[in-house]
Amino acid sequence: MVAVGVTGYVWIEGWSVFDALYMTISTLSTTGIQSHPLSPAGRALTMVLIVAGLSCGAVLGATVVELAITALLGDTLRKRRMQRELTQLRAHYIVCGWGRMGQEICEQFRRKGVPFVVIELSEEKCQRLETAGMHYVRGDASDDATLKAAGVERAAGLISVAPTDAHNIFITLSARALNKQLYIVARSIYEQDVHKLELAGANRVVSPYVIGARRIASAIFHPSVSDFLDANGGPEETGWEIEELRVGPAAPFAGKSFRESGIRDRTGCTVLALREGGTQRLTGNPSPETVIRAGDLLVVVGTPEQLRRLASLAG
Repeated sequence: MVAVGVTGYVWIEGWSVFDALYMTISTLSTTGIQSHPLSPAGRALTMVLIVAGLSCGAVLGATVVELAITALLGDTLRKRRMQRELTQLRAHYIVCGWGRMGQEICEQFRRKGVPFVVIELSEEKCQRLETAGMHYVRGDASDDATLKAAGVERAAGLISVAPTDAHNIFITLSARALNKQLYIVARSIYEQDVHKLELAGANRVVSPYVIGARRIASAIFHPSVSDFLDANGGPEETGWEIEELRVGPAAPFAGKSFRESGIRDRTGCTVLALREGGTQRLTGNPSPETVIRAGDLLVVVGTPEQLRRLASLAG
């Protein structure tokens, strides 16, 4: 608009470039300072510039206000949206602690499309969670209010990987009191705390140092077995994965032996182990004569497509 005004005044009124620039800026800013008398054509140009100046000012003002409101209320609006989404979650999983282990757990959940919520106390980590687009609740995971905000009463499971065993015990106690049916997996740094976590209500306790030591020893004595286990990172790396599937009452092989079931021929999956329904007894490499019953749990290996076919048959 400045270029149009300067060109117009120079061409219509025959002014110098400086006088035309002064008049254009004065008009656009609506100050109304007039340096020379204007012809009718000059007045028409001045009116156009006044309207243009007011319009540009209005647009600029609206933009500034919008940016200011977004900056002031953006955080509040994001938190409200996340709270609404959290209240709608059902059968999700809660990850308590977003350290190195918690981050890997969340990455596995994201790969499989499993809904989850992270409870984290660190503000810096919460900002990273928000940037990554993950659901999170900032607070102490052992606090009942924090667990309820994460939807512990509607959750399917909880993973406690806090920095200390004492914190994991308190988290397990609080979560178990709020949801008796919740499946809880807790990390134990010290082996002597495993029993305490089980007493607190953990369904399963994992000791990374014990597991890591066994894997290191396996890498020495059975390197091929170690390579096989390390390759089970998911179908992206190997093309296959290990899963567990519950046998439904409508499964065509329920009540039949493994020899009669034809699981391998019909789906391509290999059954590694069987857990009888209602028990904790796990039978590895079940014999061909072992009978599969409704409610049994099969541990199988196969490609994602093979696993989908077996899941469809298992009901």
